[in-house]
Amino acid sequence: MGGVAPQQIFAAYVALGAYVFFLANVALLFSVIAQRTAAAALLTGLAMIAFHSVPTVVVGMVGIAGRLGLADPTEPPPALAFILEKWQGTSAFRRFGEIATGGSNGEIWSWQVVSNLVLGLLAFGLAWATFARFADYEDDIGPSRHLGARRAARWISASRGLRRAVLWLMPGRAWKSALVWKDFHFISGGWSGLIAKTAICSAIIFVSYQLHLRFNSRAPTLTELGWQMIGWIGSFLAFDLAVAASRIFRIERKERTLSSLGQLPMSMGHLAWHKVWAALLSTAPQWLFLLAAAVVVVPETVRSIISFNVSMGAGGRGFSQSFSWIALGMTGVLITGVILFLHLTAWLSLRVKWGALPLGFALWFVAMQIGIGIAFVTFQSAAPVPLIFVQLAVTIALHVNIGARLTQLAAED
Repeated sequence: MGGVAPQQIFAAYVALGAYVFFLANVALLFSVIAQRTAAAALLTGLAMIAFHSVPTVVVGMVGIAGRLGLADPTEPPPALAFILEKWQGTSAFRRFGEIATGGSNGEIWSWQVVSNLVLGLLAFGLAWATFARFADYEDDIGPSRHLGARRAARWISASRGLRRAVLWLMPGRAWKSALVWKDFHFISGGWSGLIAKTAICSAIIFVSYQLHLRFNSRAPTLTELGWQMIGWIGSFLAFDLAVAASRIFRIERKERTLSSLGQLPMSMGHLAWHKVWAALLSTAPQWLFLLAAAVVVVPETVRSIISFNVSMGAGGRGFSQSFSWIALGMTGVLITGVILFLHLTAWLSLRVKWGALPLGFALWFVAMQIGIGIAFVTFQSAAPVPLIFVQLAVTIALHVNIGARLTQLAAED
């Protein structure tokens, strides 16, 4: 068996079975609470990520509080450390490591197995107890109202104050631009979606701070933290917009209501812009965090570039200025490339039923690799300029074709 005892294999299967039991019942609980399968899967994933992240987050917060002088020790107190240790012990991944290294002494039953079974039973009990409240009623057929705000309001109907707080998250009356209101609340997540994305961006900043502290043994400067925010939150923004682009007219195509929208006194292009504005509004937290990062990063970066050019002297100034222009040009290439990717994803979503996002990313990635290689071989340091123009030209062509395709689909419906 290559040095692996049969008892270790059996212990690993027991640990895996207990974890699957726990995970399955958490998924069952959220399938009762959530109205849609996709929402249940998302909530289950977020819940499991949060469950496994809590000990690390708490330790990090205690450490930050200690360094800021808000608490004396930089380590959790004994009682909290004991709770966190037990919490970490519920991880099946940690248990697999113990089994693989022989640290479990061949024990079949462990704290991880028992705790996962108990937590799974608790999740099953909650699903059983809440089934009548969340699932045993007739509901209107139509787009779900973001992240279960309506169901949460029903759940806490006994408390008037809490009910008002949750009802604030409901769509309310339509705005002057009814299409933007409809897409923002019923497709893009609404107010509760903004709160969730703000929490995700805050978590990204916290994790970035902790990772830098751990691997560099010092706290990051504001400029370093700003660049990390631009990288991670910028990626989160691009992914969020790509998802929105891949389903921009998905519900209308699925329910064959494009022809009805075409009856409105506006062009299909105008309709598409309303949907784009709703998607951009739903990403307001990412834009605000990126703006804050830019306020910190841009002045310092400009000063660094100027200082770099001056320090190079007359002999190396040509190289440094050329390097600065290439860096600026590649930033433009990245921005126009993301815009092209979003248009390509939206264009594909009007031609394929499933897989527009991964297909668009694959085509865009391969084209970018080939295009950048050819441009630098042909134009050398001036390569960013033709790349930007080509990407803009393709983006404009896709933009025009998207409008024509929407008109064609509306006529077909």
